[in-house]
Amino acid sequence: MATATGSRHSVSVSREASYGVLAGSPVFTLYPHTTMSLGETADPIVSNELAEDRNVQGFQLGNKSISGDLATLLRPRMFYDLWQALFFNNIVDADNTLTNGVVPISLAIERRFTAINVFELFRGCMVNTLTLAGPQGQALTASWGIIGREYESSATTVAAPTVVANTGDFITTFNATLFIDDVAVTSANNLTLNFDNGLAGLYTWGSDTIDEIVPGQFGVTGSFDAYFRDSVFKELFRERVPFALRVNMTDAPVGGNEIVITLPQCRFTQANTPVSDAGAIMQNMAFQAYRSPTLGYTARVVLPDLTPGP
Repeated sequence: MATATGSRHSVSVSREASYGVLAGSPVFTLYPHTTMSLGETADPIVSNELAEDRNVQGFQLGNKSISGDLATLLRPRMFYDLWQALFFNNIVDADNTLTNGVVPISLAIERRFTAINVFELFRGCMVNTLTLAGPQGQALTASWGIIGREYESSATTVAAPTVVANTGDFITTFNATLFIDDVAVTSANNLTLNFDNGLAGLYTWGSDTIDEIVPGQFGVTGSFDAYFRDSVFKELFRERVPFALRVNMTDAPVGGNEIVITLPQCRFTQANTPVSDAGAIMQNMAFQAYRSPTLGYTARVVLPDLTPGP
């Protein structure tokens, strides 16, 4: 009997016609990934009745939920539907720009275990969180936190996925620059950005599946490490001065495909300079982004391609 392997596991994604409903002729696109944990769980309902034999007197399954993370390397011309679902915005202007909005976007995601012909379809999926991480000298990674409504398994795929060509290369920190108030941070050593939609599933009587997923506030936090060469960042923290943060990331040093993320209004929440040995001292800076009173949004991403899908 064959065994499923990661080398023959793939993930394909399609935009839904409406929440939990596939399009009439759904177009699924393969998404390269490094790890995938999307799956179904059920809450335990354990009897708390007491008996002299000390045994649990009953057990049932409660609400079911779909959740997990899709981890990828960051590529400029891929994961377009995930970006739009994260930002609650399906409108891209002439500059290929997304700002955080209020339009919910749901996705169907198929996990394909082709070695054993098992195809798991997750419907009503929405992007709850994104963590971007860029340790110095490494690839930038993206971990997309997903929650969904329902799941089904089949011996056949719902639709043969499309493989998109000419997607560019993945991005490393060698081709990425952090800016604070449009000044490059040349001492930066590490960066993490956390996006959170605060999604919550609603359940009703008579059903163990999510009836609706509702968003909370859109939040962005992050942190970066930089060599301690002056007190500029500490002064911004002490004086509670707002600043703009921008990250430019490209897949090639010249003529590459670029992603630009801008947080126009931030404040530092931490400015630490721990010492543990005789080596260089790092600044550990943490920050919170919030709505710009002049621009009207918290975050903006500029992508290099207008075509929906990766």
